[in-house]
Amino acid sequence: MRRSYLYWFLTLALLILVPGSVMAQGESPADTTLSRQLAGQRALRTGDRGPAVAALQQMLQERGFDPVLVDGIFGPLTERAVRQAQGALGLTQDGLAGVQTTAALEARVAAAPMAVTADLFTTADEPRIPTATLVLHAADGTEQGSEGEPFALTFNGAPDPALLPTILDTLRAHEMKATFFVTAAAAESAPELVAQIAAAGHEVGLGGLSPAPMAGLSEQEMREQLARAAKAVSGAAEKAVTQFRPPQGAGSDTLVKVAGELGLQTTLWTNVGVTDHPGRTPTDLAEGLAAAAYPGSVLMIHQDRPGTVDALEPLLELIAARGLLSVSLSDLGRF
Repeated sequence: MRRSYLYWFLTLALLILVPGSVMAQGESPADTTLSRQLAGQRALRTGDRGPAVAALQQMLQERGFDPVLVDGIFGPLTERAVRQAQGALGLTQDGLAGVQTTAALEARVAAAPMAVTADLFTTADEPRIPTATLVLHAADGTEQGSEGEPFALTFNGAPDPALLPTILDTLRAHEMKATFFVTAAAAESAPELVAQIAAAGHEVGLGGLSPAPMAGLSEQEMREQLARAAKAVSGAAEKAVTQFRPPQGAGSDTLVKVAGELGLQTTLWTNVGVTDHPGRTPTDLAEGLAAAAYPGSVLMIHQDRPGTVDALEPLLELIAARGLLSVSLSDLGRF
């Protein structure tokens, strides 16, 4: 009898001390759906950890909203993935994974294309910026292209003299072409690196005057910065640039309009749910990016991150095995 009282007391203490989300985390994801586990409990949120968070991260990753790590820890990257998913699913972007969000994720068909807006690149503390619609294609790695089906591999960031030769050698070995977006600041500080990219037969695009976002500028400031930046990058590449990618992916209708008036095509990227965050291993990154590639897609990775460079060889091997061929953005528009 004394033992039963002790058991009852410990159980009651746990019910009082343990938050509802942690109780939900103790359930096995295999027993029921995550949305049913969370029924009657508070939503999962930043700071939570445990099996339920890991199940959420796995589900986000499988549906194209990448939390970077499936480690059972609900951190800022998992919150970002939840907000991306909520925006794409037409839900309130509060970063809380409750019954409504998890049920919508469970109902989502993993391989179905989904329209999302580029304002998902902003954080909760930044203003939402209206931009062109993208397509988030949460490919599962099984979609094959016919032989030589084109897609566009693009690079952001400043060329790094220690990493660029490996990138160019790897692209040449796989007979793949890419588009490198560089800022005027990078072109002015290392014009010889931009020239190397162009000399290797790759397209050089404009990444703005500097890495600072341009969406908050006046129309006149946008025009002046873009004109100056285009002149600097075109001079380093020894060829006029025609492709523009807003710094940090933060665009606006006005910025797109001004760029078009200057002869620049604004292009973002489609691998919204798969990022080359420094925490990813090269193998994991290569597999994630390859799964996100499909005919007509535009992949974005960074040329100034060693982990990305390490992932490039296995990435191109996986992509080539699926019958895909990377071409420049300008050439992609011709297919």
